[in-house]
Amino acid sequence: MPEVKKACYNVGMNYCDPIYPSTIYRVTVKGIIKNKSGKILATRDDGETDFELPGGGIEHGETIHAALTRELREEFGFSGEFRLGELFHVNTNFKDGMWRMALMFWLEIEDESLFKINKFELGGEAAEVAWVDPEVLARGNHNSEETARKMLKL
Repeated sequence: MPEVKKACYNVGMNYCDPIYPSTIYRVTVKGIIKNKSGKILATRDDGETDFELPGGGIEHGETIHAALTRELREEFGFSGEFRLGELFHVNTNFKDGMWRMALMFWLEIEDESLFKINKFELGGEAAEVAWVDPEVLARGNHNSEETARKMLKL
C-alpha cells in the first residue's frame, strides 16, 4: 500500500488532513431572526464597524441547532427556545488563512418578548446587539452582506 502523505496547515489550529488538504472548510452557522417590524437581529464585534448575523463555528460533534443555541447564548445571552427554519443562503469566503462556509438559517422564535433590547446581556463575543434594517447588513464587509442583499429581494 502506498504511503499517504499528510498535508498540514497552520491556520490557527494544528490540523492535518491526509487525503483532501485543499478542501478543508471551517463550517459556521448564522441565524436570521426577523421581528414584526422587518428588522433583523445583528451583532457587532468589538473593534468592528459592521453588523453581522449572530452565529459562529460548529464545534466537532455539534448539531446545527446545538451550535446556534451555544452561539446565541455566548453572543448575547439568549437562552430561549427557537425552531430551526429553512436554509436561506450558503456563503463561502477565505478569511484568516482558511476557507469558510457559512450556512444561514431562518430562526423562528415563539416569544418575541425575549428579544427586548434591554434584556440582552452581551457575552464575550459581541460588543453590541441591535435590531437593524437589512440594508445595514447589506452595506457591510462580511459573510452576512450577500445574505442581506438576498433578503432585500424578498
